[in-house]
Amino acid sequence: MIRFDLRRRAALAVALALLMSAGCGPKGLPWSGDPEKTLAEAKGKRPVLVAFLSDQFALSRRIDEYVLRDPLFIEEAKRWSLVKVNPESYPRGRDEVEALMKRLGVQSIPTLLVFDSSGRARKELTLIEATPAAAYVEALRSVR
Repeated sequence: MIRFDLRRRAALAVALALLMSAGCGPKGLPWSGDPEKTLAEAKGKRPVLVAFLSDQFALSRRIDEYVLRDPLFIEEAKRWSLVKVNPESYPRGRDEVEALMKRLGVQSIPTLLVFDSSGRARKELTLIEATPAAAYVEALRSVR
């Protein structure tokens, strides 16, 4: 009986982890998985936030939980095109995700990149560590 309970709990934990890391992103926000396509489609229309996050890193999980799931961020995100890239599950493989990171100037995970609606990278708004959501959202509001 004890073994069954432990297996059941382990299965529940795995299922919960998979649901939390699903590509749809927090609170049903429309997260894409293709940064280059999203940047091309949004150019001239909307700013773009590209989040390189990994389920393996506690800091990525903190950014996801305390920034990307914050109600202030969720409200601001409605005017953005959003992309979430998880290197472990990137559909085109490890070599392609490494090449993508190099092209976009990503040196570490986690990294949140910001592009204005003209497609210009706003390097001063790159986030590589946990920060209060309110402060980050305030900075994002300046991007057009």
